[in-house]
This record gives sequence, structure tokens and C-alpha cells, in this order.
Amino acid sequence: RGRDSYKRRDSRDNDDRYRDEKYDRDGRRGNPPPRPSEPQIYAVYRGKVSNTMDFGVFVQLDQFGRKEGLLHISQITGKGRILSGKDAFRRGDAVWVKVLSLTDNKMSLTMRDVDQTTGRDLAPMTS
Repeated sequence: RGRDSYKRRDSRDNDDRYRDEKYDRDGRRGNPPPRPSEPQIYAVYRGKVSNTMDFGVFVQLDQFGRKEGLLHISQITGKGRILSGKDAFRRGDAVWVKVLSLTDNKMSLTMRDVDQTTGRDLAPMTS
């Protein structure tokens, strides 16, 4: 009985170690790498439709402090033939988008290369 209780106590101690914020899930010391403060080109993000227009929709990326980009109707897929952004989405709809370009305060987005169920990048690119 003495050996069993010793083993149980050891396993509990190890579990507590991984719960400590000083360790990552692999048991290494240190903080996780910081998240980028700005969207990265060719990266996939979860967004929310903030406004619909005839030429497309504006998608807000909340993880970047309400940063918003344009998803043009030519970059919308999975909705059949799109004549207007208002036909495809409503305000508040959740979408996965990939950043195509960043210029000053403008961000161009696409849905074409992103699986809308999982958010997986179907055509990975490097910047």
C-alpha cells in the first residue's frame, strides 16, 4: 500500500507542475510566444461580418482590436453566384478569411482558400 500511495502522489505533483503558469504543456519553462499585434499576410483568421455592401462585405477581426478588412464579392465562395455582398451575408455572420494584402489602413481578404468549417488554409503560402 505504501508504494501505491507514493506513486499516486508523484503523478499528482507532476499534474500540478503543468498547471503552473511558468510551464507550457510540454513541461518547459517560459511564456508562450506573443501573438502578433497586427494581421499577417497569408494568415487565416476568424472574423465577423460588420457591414454588407453591393461590392462585398467588411469583416472585423476582433483579435486585432476591431481591425476591419474588405472581402470583395469575387473572393466569396461556397454561396453560389454572388451579385451583391448583401445576398451572401448578414451582419454578425462568422467567417474564416485569409489576408491577401495590407496597405496603410486597408486590408484585402479572401474566403477562396479557407475551409469555412475548420478554418484550415487550403492553399498555404509564405510571405
